[in-house]
Amino acid sequence: ILRVDGQGRGAAGGIGVAYAPTDRVELEVAGLRSSIWGVYAGMRWRFLTGWVRPYAGGGFPVFFFTDDNMTSRTAVGIRGAGGIELMINGHLSSEGDGGIEHFFNVSGVYGDEKTLDATVVVPTLGIIGRL
Repeated sequence: ILRVDGQGRGAAGGIGVAYAPTDRVELEVAGLRSSIWGVYAGMRWRFLTGWVRPYAGGGFPVFFFTDDNMTSRTAVGIRGAGGIELMINGHLSSEGDGGIEHFFNVSGVYGDEKTLDATVVVPTLGIIGRL
């Protein structure tokens, strides 16, 4: 998955696994990497299950960073999103969505004077592979 910062400051790549207990519900976990490390746990609810699959999703992104005082910090967030998955075949799909994330405990600066914002727009693009 590719997560793009809505303010154009960069992107985070991610790889993970998903479990779909039904055709409409999918649970997912992923590791994320940009200039800082993160993880994501969430779910998607598909409104349709054909080759075009609009969905609503939500979850919990967590990022790990170092603040101004060189203290290790954890920023836990909550995400809401809506998007479309296009089923290419039984084993491969592409997806894209627009999401809004709100983070808690984000005071401080990391990297090259970039501040973690409390609320951000984060669209995602991804490829989904199935066994």
